[in-house]
Amino acid sequence: MPGKKVIVKKYGEDQSRAMWTEYLALTALRFTHLVPLVIRFMPSQRILVQEWISGVTVLEWVLRKYGLPQAKIECFSLRKRVKADPEAMQAF
Repeated sequence: MPGKKVIVKKYGEDQSRAMWTEYLALTALRFTHLVPLVIRFMPSQRILVQEWISGVTVLEWVLRKYGLPQAKIECFSLRKRVKADPEAMQAF
């Protein structure tokens, strides 16, 4: 994985159910469009590592996946409307 961006999620002790729910959902949906792949799952350490989908916010993903065919997704793009610190924007 050198040079590849990933999302590392560390769950709290009280979030075991949420961790397993997310893992099972991502695993079941792995063949659908724009669902991040699970790269590593360490339940004993409560860590889920998944692939990074570059340039897609959650809102954009939902609109692409479930939105109306005539929806103009570019109108919802946060990258064009928000003036933020370049380092912060690069992280997202």
